[in-house]
Amino acid sequence: MRLGGESDEEVATPRRAFGTAFAATASNPLTIASWAAVVAATTTAGATETGASTVALLIGVGLGSLGWYVLLSCVVALARGHIGDRVVRGVDIVAGAGLVAFGGLLGIKSIDDA
Repeated sequence: MRLGGESDEEVATPRRAFGTAFAATASNPLTIASWAAVVAATTTAGATETGASTVALLIGVGLGSLGWYVLLSCVVALARGHIGDRVVRGVDIVAGAGLVAFGGLLGIKSIDDA
């Protein structure tokens, strides 16, 4: 049994799992910030001087992101079949501890800077 926040319904089929992952990615603040950075960088670099170049850039970045997530999802799905629940739990614990540690470090730095 997976200890993540997704229900069995949300990942019952590859299409549902992709939708769940897409929604989680789209609502991730870091993803939103990275897209904002891409737009800001391309604007200052002059890559979006025409409507066509803007659309081409957005399609390219979108397809590149989609390709990366599909590749990553496939690799994880293939690897998942070869490792047990115990390893997955261990990875979850290490990743969660890393997030908590980085969050704590950010909090401490914010207090020091104030």
